[in-house]
Amino acid sequence: RIAAGGETFGPFTHTYWEEVYLLEGMLTSKTDGVVHIAPSYVIRPPGTPHGPFSSKAGCLMLEMQYFTKRSVAFPEC
Repeated sequence: RIAAGGETFGPFTHTYWEEVYLLEGMLTSKTDGVVHIAPSYVIRPPGTPHGPFSSKAGCLMLEMQYFTKRSVAFPEC
């Protein structure tokens, strides 16, 4: 959860996979101004820089982090 007016101040980079579900509210990337509005989902492979973020009204997220050898390939439709 990020409280109303909350923000982070530096970019993040992890050695693990990260999946984030934005369940409530809005989250803004301070780097490029992209606004994520709930419901929203993002998946980040290891080493993907992201953030910093801010949330004027606050938001609720479900974040999962894990180590695995996984490719970002989607089956053909």
